Amino acid sequence: MELIDFSQPPTLTDDGLTLRKHRLEDVDAVYERCRDAASIAWTTIPREYTRDMAEEYVKGLLAGDGPTWSWALEADGTYAGTLDLRFSGVDNAEELELARADAERFGGVRPLPTGEVGFVTHPAFRGRGLMGRAVRLGLGEAFRRGLIERAVWKAKAGNVGSLKAARAAGFPPHIEAPAILSERGINNDGWVSVLTREQWETAQSEAG
Repeated sequence: MELIDFSQPPTLTDDGLTLRKHRLEDVDAVYERCRDAASIAWTTIPREYTRDMAEEYVKGLLAGDGPTWSWALEADGTYAGTLDLRFSGVDNAEELELARADAERFGGVRPLPTGEVGFVTHPAFRGRGLMGRAVRLGLGEAFRRGLIERAVWKAKAGNVGSLKAARAAGFPPHIEAPAILSERGINNDGWVSVLTREQWETAQSEAG
């Protein structure tokens, strides 16, 4: 198992869509998407989101805080959204340092079998199918490199846009789970789907 540098997500491309590391130049666009009404309605983004919060958020991504690959989507040369792939098994900075120490000592890291996706599209780029392609691209990289055995998608029940992206990325039909997501002190029903490595490999084979 390879050592992962979470501050350096791999750059991936697909027909005009690029997944890349965030940049400080993305702050204004990140702020715009976080002030969007749909983003606030369907995610845990604070209602009183400020530009300073957006800058702090991007700087945290650049530092690689936590076991997450966080990509900026770029389309038409412009920031188009954010995709996170959160690896399980390394839940905090202390565990991350232990994993890195293990890697130096033993030549590998403890398995990170599960990756949970989270994403938000900038409102100017919705309706183009970009996030579905981005999720497929990011998960494909993680599966190919043997970093995960399954991927998990969760969304607040009723978030049809997120569901469409997940299905386009290859996730199977979802189930509804009661009170699974906590948001602003309220437990909300959620939609959940799991894509296994076997399912992903089968889809790859069928696609030729």
